[in-house]
Amino acid sequence: VKCMFRKCISFNTGCETMEFTTGKVENFARMFLDCRVFNQTCKFDTSNAVDVNCMFRKCISFNNGGKTMEFTTGKVENFARMFLDCSVFNQTIKFDFSRAASLDHMFSACTAFNNGAPANATPETPLVVHPHREDVRGGIRMEGMFEDCSVFNQTCDFKTSRVSEMAHMFASCTAFNNGGVPFKFDTTRVSNFYHMFENCENLDQPCFAARGRSRINMGWQFEQQRMFQWSSATSWPRLKSMFRGCPKIAAQRGQIVWQLPGLVVNPNPDILFRAS
Repeated sequence: VKCMFRKCISFNTGCETMEFTTGKVENFARMFLDCRVFNQTCKFDTSNAVDVNCMFRKCISFNNGGKTMEFTTGKVENFARMFLDCSVFNQTIKFDFSRAASLDHMFSACTAFNNGAPANATPETPLVVHPHREDVRGGIRMEGMFEDCSVFNQTCDFKTSRVSEMAHMFASCTAFNNGGVPFKFDTTRVSNFYHMFENCENLDQPCFAARGRSRINMGWQFEQQRMFQWSSATSWPRLKSMFRGCPKIAAQRGQIVWQLPGLVVNPNPDILFRAS
């Protein structure tokens, strides 16, 4: 059903629910791309789906008819841009991400998205993303996953030990503070943190180790070969602007003593806050 209703800008079926027999369908990519008035409850059998990239991209009226999305996604590998620019979308996501290889920009510009909770609500349902694949060449991608999700502030229960890209992941998530809970990201394989939290004005979770503490980096792990194989040890481009526009993090600058493995010179903290 790839591109089945693509650019049907007035398409909305006239019914409350879309029910297709899709149990054998593997490719749902761009199925409703640019269907600007579409907002039906989708009851599809996605048990064999492998690719849902851009499935609802630019569906600016889409909120699954106000109903929770009940997709079976245990075989899906590509979630990239699935809801990109779905500006009113805000349903609880309980997907199986175990086979995910690409999650980049999945919710980017979903300006109402807060995993089903109202804006500014106390987090109730953590967003659980646990990809387990070890065979993804280059690593699992999460860059831009929530970029411009301006009201998003849920606790991210993520397994990131196989993730390679986090650039722009929460950029311009102005309300984001991980639901008031410290991060528990395994970043040992991440090669790019560029602009990761840029303009996260509300972010106030511990990101650095205070001098004298034994827990270096407060959960941020850096692996020298991955981080710096394409860069000089003095420019640190993959950390640039990581916390630019984060005033509450900037207030901690005096505590920043990040230790990077195997290097005599550690990065100047200013690199994390300056414009690129």
